[in-house]
Amino acid sequence: MRAVVTLPLEEVERLYRSGHNVPTIARRFGCSVSTVRKRMHEAGLPFREWGKAPYRQVPLDVLTSWVEQLQAGDVESVVTAIQATKEKA
Repeated sequence: MRAVVTLPLEEVERLYRSGHNVPTIARRFGCSVSTVRKRMHEAGLPFREWGKAPYRQVPLDVLTSWVEQLQAGDVESVVTAIQATKEKA
């Protein structure tokens, strides 16, 4: 018998609307893509058209700061900042 997976649908919806795709969400919650799609469908959450994930916009001053950090050789800080930006989305 398969285990029943309960997904936090508010978080699933937030992640999906911010541009994350279903496979990424499934990995995050340790379940299959079909489970995420089924739960989203059951909850009435809308699906995007294929390939229509929204772009994440980063303000120019933030990008400029990252370029300056990279030029100074501080790659680790930029990677950390980008990861934090992706998690907020």
